Amino acid sequence: LLDMLASGELAPPPDRIVMVGPLIAFRNRWVPWVWLLGPFRPASYAPLQQLADLVGRVRRELSSGILVDPDFKLLVVQSRGDPTCDPAGIERLRNGFRGGEVQVEEIVSHRHMPVAMGDEEGPWTDVERAERQRILRAISVFLSGSAS
Repeated sequence: LLDMLASGELAPPPDRIVMVGPLIAFRNRWVPWVWLLGPFRPASYAPLQQLADLVGRVRRELSSGILVDPDFKLLVVQSRGDPTCDPAGIERLRNGFRGGEVQVEEIVSHRHMPVAMGDEEGPWTDVERAERQRILRAISVFLSGSAS
């Protein structure tokens, strides 16, 4: 999506985008270097290396700047305890979009996907359930254009 937005391939470009747990910076700084461990079969680390390459490309695009319309709005939903994404990536998003507005909604959760409905990351706490409902309402308002 960011590739298409940066290159102008989205015509017309969206005026609002929501990103949940965007992977701009890995929480574990060693992930991009996993290939150095040298597993006995290259295929076992190839998908992770491809993900690291993609994250690197997105970071370079954000560093170069993605020009958007002044009316463009981006909502980023990030868990405070996300085990996958480093919240530092949010600053890269804020600084990478030129011309639009970046809003951030933090959620009290240890989950990477705090709006998911399943229990893949373990049982939901009452606080996480309440936060999920709050964030889903905020996303709905944001996408409807009712929020500024």
